[in-house]
Amino acid sequence: MKFLVFELKGKFAHFRKFYTNSSSLSYLVPPRTVIEGIIAAILGFERDTYYEVLSSENLFVALQKIEKTYKIVQTVNYIKATASNELKTPKEHTQVPLEILAGYNGCVGFRVFAFHRDEKIYSLLKTKLESGKSEFPIYFGSVPFAAKTEFLGEFEAYKWEDSRAGILTVLDTGLIKSLNLNLEYSSELALMKDRMPCDFDKDRFATNVKTYIHDENLNAIWVDLDSSAQDRVYFIKEFSSDKKECISLM
Repeated sequence: MKFLVFELKGKFAHFRKFYTNSSSLSYLVPPRTVIEGIIAAILGFERDTYYEVLSSENLFVALQKIEKTYKIVQTVNYIKATASNELKTPKEHTQVPLEILAGYNGCVGFRVFAFHRDEKIYSLLKTKLESGKSEFPIYFGSVPFAAKTEFLGEFEAYKWEDSRAGILTVLDTGLIKSLNLNLEYSSELALMKDRMPCDFDKDRFATNVKTYIHDENLNAIWVDLDSSAQDRVYFIKEFSSDKKECISLM
């Protein structure tokens, strides 16, 4: 199996947590549904038309955080406009706190590993990434936060058959039998855990929600894998500084 690997970078990001209401809290990494939407934008799929074709059963995605980030909070004005003239003189508005991700090095960045079962879609995605052109603009979760892609290439991936691995990407906790850490190594970790949606139905309701962990210090997470990880963990030698560092599907 081969994965297309590309990086996403932008100045700021906001990945709204699906369970928040009055305050717009942000995930520290984009959920799989956000990556699905970005790939749909690259391919040119219209809104609400791609949830099945890019579902987790058809589109395999792994996500690695490559830039350290921090959060800032800004209060934004939302207006209610039922006519065009109300955009200039709104009758109703409300102020909402908005969490925004910013990078210590001046940008927010992620590495995406993608494979699609349909050869035509896979080939189209490869062509689009190679050209550096997207059919629709790419955003980091919200329209004000533009992002851009950088294609790294196509790389051979092998199913991981060992029970122990260092996972470089966002990790589904359902794949973990136990953490495999030593005291010296664990002091370098800043593990974060959250529940994120994986798939949408045609009405944009989350049909699959999982709990994930990742390290904010960008280290691999060493674990003993559950038997369910057999088809979810892959080894790509070009992205491993250790013979046992792998990627896992979201």
